[in-house]
Order: sequence, then C-alpha cells, then structure tokens
Amino acid sequence: MIVFFTADAFGAIEQLCSRLRAKAVELDKAPDWIFHVGSFGAWPDPKHTDHATRISGVETDFHQFYLGAKRIPYPILFAPGRHEDHRWLELMYTKGYFELLHNLHRMPNGFARALEVAGTKLNVLTLGGVFSPVIYRGGKKRKRTYCHYTRRDVEKACSAGPVDLLLTTEAGYGSRVGDFVSQAAGINNVCFATRPRLHVHGHYDLDQRYRNQITETHALSLSSGQVKAYDWNGSNFQLLV
Repeated sequence: MIVFFTADAFGAIEQLCSRLRAKAVELDKAPDWIFHVGSFGAWPDPKHTDHATRISGVETDFHQFYLGAKRIPYPILFAPGRHEDHRWLELMYTKGYFELLHNLHRMPNGFARALEVAGTKLNVLTLGGVFSPVIYRGGKKRKRTYCHYTRRDVEKACSAGPVDLLLTTEAGYGSRVGDFVSQAAGINNVCFATRPRLHVHGHYDLDQRYRNQITETHALSLSSGQVKAYDWNGSNFQLLV
C-alpha cells in the first residue's frame, strides 16, 4: 500500500493537490491513501475563516472543492488542526458524513478506521485539534473546544485497541522536535494504549523522524507543505522518497 503523508495546507488545497500529483509522478506510482495532519483549512465559506487565516495572506480555495468546481485527485484522510471550520466539521459528523467531499475523509477524534488495499490492511487512529490545559481539564469555554481535543477524546482513543498509524496535530508530551518541547497532554497515553507502528504529526513546521523516548514510539514530524511517501507492507512503513 502506497501512502503519502503531508501537513498544514492552511486552505491552499489546489497547491496541496499539485504537490501530491508531483510526488506521484516522481514515484511513477499513485498513492492508495494520503494522510494529512494539522490545519487542512476546511473553510466551506471563505468569508468565515478565522482571524489567523485572514492575516496569513494565504488565499483559501477549499470552497471551490466544496462547490464541486475542483476535485481532490486521491483519497485523503485528515486529522484537523486548529484552523478549520470546526462547527461545520461537527455538523457533518452529526449527519453521518465521514466523506466530507469526494476523496476527502475525516474520522472524529478517538475513532479508528481499517483501510484495505489489495489485501493489505492499515488501521488508522486520529486525534485532531491542539492542546489547551483549560479545555483538556474540562473548562467552561465551550466556544474554544471545537479546535482543541479533550480528555474524553483521549480516553476514547485509548480504547481503540492496537493500531498501525496514529495521526495527531501535535507531538506527545515531552517530545523534543527541533527547538520545541511538546506540552500536549494525553497523546502519550494514546501511544501507550494503542502501540502504533508510526505516529505522524505536524504543527512545528519541521521535518524530523525521531523516537519518542517516553513511549518508545517511532514518530514523524512534517513541515508545512511537505509530502513524504511510504510503502506499508502490512507490518512496517518503508520510506520511498
């Protein structure tokens, strides 16, 4: 199974698709699945983006895919980051839509999904959103919970059983990624409980393959706009490019 990993598109979806096509041409192989971590930039209405997206200067074009003017070329499963229309994502979940658009899939926090291609299975667990100590402890600022994961999300994820791949926005607590040390509580708990073969995250805009010294989990940090290609053989991820 050929899988691509990428991170933090921030709503520039056509640019993301161009990078994915270029990687497929480089490999001379189309990906079976693409996994995106961090802010995908799911804004169905470009007039209702958040403040950080507006001041970034990036022109979001997710709405063009939402309206059907453009199509995503390969199956993508994403773990949302901070900068999304989380209310829309929540609404789609309550309506039972796990495929939000053609080829764009999202699993709610703590849910695992088994993917199978030509007899090869891959169990994927997602925990989107960023850490906030107030929200994680069950604070009352409900309006902020949409872009943060909670202790309940972590507990749900821990009950998923063994998985092959864990997708999150941030690294596990105490992990050093470049000059950053993650303060994201709960992610290590998920790693201990589910023992993923690989943990993939974004958030720090750094390309780094490392081992979480606390959980002894192999992890991959992705920089914004990066595309990494791996071959999953049912038991291990082998880097292609």
